[in-house]
Amino acid sequence: MDSDVQDLALAQGIKDSLEEAGFDTIDSILKEAPLDISTKLGIEPYVAQIIMEAAKRATDESSQKDIE
Repeated sequence: MDSDVQDLALAQGIKDSLEEAGFDTIDSILKEAPLDISTKLGIEPYVAQIIMEAAKRATDESSQKDIE
């Protein structure tokens, strides 16, 4: 799955920050631990957890579309 970070259900500023930090795909987010995302973006760990949950949801939604 190579879905773009811009496809995530997150605020535009967060998506832009993810891309600036080198997270260009949803897979690149899912490969990191939330604490690592928090450190790289300079954000609170709970925000990194929200990002991770949005990435997982996007993956689940994509999987569902593939099944249908």
